[in-house]
Amino acid sequence: MPHIRVKPQLCLQRPSFDRAIAAYLLVTLGITAYLGWQNMAARDPWVIGDWLINYAGGFVRRGLMGELLLLAGDAGHIRTESLAYAVQLLAYAAYMGFSYLLIRKTDGASYLLLIFSPFIFYFQINDPILGLRKECLLFALLAANCWSVLYQSQRGNYRVLYASLLLYPALILSHEMLAVYLPLLLLAQKTAIVRSTGHMTATASLVAINVAAFALAAAFRGDIGQMQAICGSLQDFCPDDRSAENIANLGAIGALATDSAFATGLVIDKRRHSLVGLWHYLQSTLLIGVAFIPIRARLRMLIADKFCLLLLASSVAGTCLLMTVAIDWGRFITIIAIALFLLSFCFDPDRTARASPAAAATAGSVTVSLRYALICAVYFVSWQVR
Repeated sequence: MPHIRVKPQLCLQRPSFDRAIAAYLLVTLGITAYLGWQNMAARDPWVIGDWLINYAGGFVRRGLMGELLLLAGDAGHIRTESLAYAVQLLAYAAYMGFSYLLIRKTDGASYLLLIFSPFIFYFQINDPILGLRKECLLFALLAANCWSVLYQSQRGNYRVLYASLLLYPALILSHEMLAVYLPLLLLAQKTAIVRSTGHMTATASLVAINVAAFALAAAFRGDIGQMQAICGSLQDFCPDDRSAENIANLGAIGALATDSAFATGLVIDKRRHSLVGLWHYLQSTLLIGVAFIPIRARLRMLIADKFCLLLLASSVAGTCLLMTVAIDWGRFITIIAIALFLLSFCFDPDRTARASPAAAATAGSVTVSLRYALICAVYFVSWQVR
C-alpha cells in the first residue's frame, strides 16, 4: 500500500475564525487607544499638533479639523487634544470594523498574511508618530465605501458614494495631501459611477468641489504670523519660543511656516546621508508585495481595467510627488498598501464560483497548512515599516 504523506493543517470552523479575527482587531484597537492616549498626554507636536491646526490666524491649509475641534472644545469645555484623540480612535474603530466585515466576505485563508502583517492593522502600533495622523480618516472612509459596494443595495451604495464625495473636501481642508488619494475612492466605486451618464455627471460635479478645496488649501499655505496665532489659541500646547528659529520644535504647526523648497531640501539632506534608510524602504516595499501574492488574482483584475489602472496610477504618482517634500516615506508606502488591501475586496474573480453549491459546501471552515501559519507568524514579528 503506497505511503501517503499528510501535511499538518490547521482547520477552524468559519464562526471560530471570524471570532479570532474580531478578537485580534479588538486587541489591536485597544493598543492603538493606549498609544494614542500616550501621545495626547505627551502633547506630541507632530501627532497631536497636526490635528490642532486651526483658523485662529485666518484661513490656512490643514486648519478645518482643528477649527472644528477647537469650537467643539470651547462649547463643551473639553480639551482640544482630548477631542483629537477621540476622533483618531473613532476613525481606527471604523477602519477595523469595516475591514472585519470585508474579510468575512472572503475565504479568509488568502488574506492571512495581510491581516497579520505589520502594516495593515499594526502600522500605528509599530510607529505611533507616523501612524496616528489624519490619513486614518481616509482609511475609515475608503473602508466604508468598499463595505458599501459589497453589502449595500444599489440605492444605498449611491448614498454612501455621494455622502463620501461631499465629505471629502473637509478631509482635504484638514490635510491637503489627502487630495492625492481621492482617485482611490472613485476606484472603489467605479462600477457604480459608470452605470449611467447621470451618475458620471453627478460624480464629476462633486469631484470638482474637491478640486476647488485643494486649490484653496494650496493657495493659503500659511506663514509665521498664522503659526504664532494658532499657537496662541492652544493655550500651553506650544513652547514659549515661537520664532522662525524654533520652527523645528513646533512640529506640524511650525511646518505651516515653511515652503516646499525648504521641505525638499530636508528630504535631499536626509536621503543623502541615509542610504540605509533607502534600502529599508525598498525592503519594506518588497515585503509588502509578498503579502499580496495570495490575492494576486484580485489585483490583476483591478489593473486589467484601464480606468481603474489610471486612477491607481494617479494616486501612486501623487504619492511620489509627496515624497519629494516629506521625509516620512514609510507613511506613504503604508497608505498605498492599505488602500490596495481595501480595494482588493471589490475585485473578486471567483465571485460567481463562490456562489455555487460546491463552494458553499466548503465555506463553513478555514483550513491552512501549519507551514503557512508559521510563515504568517514570522512575517508579523520580523519586520516593520518606519
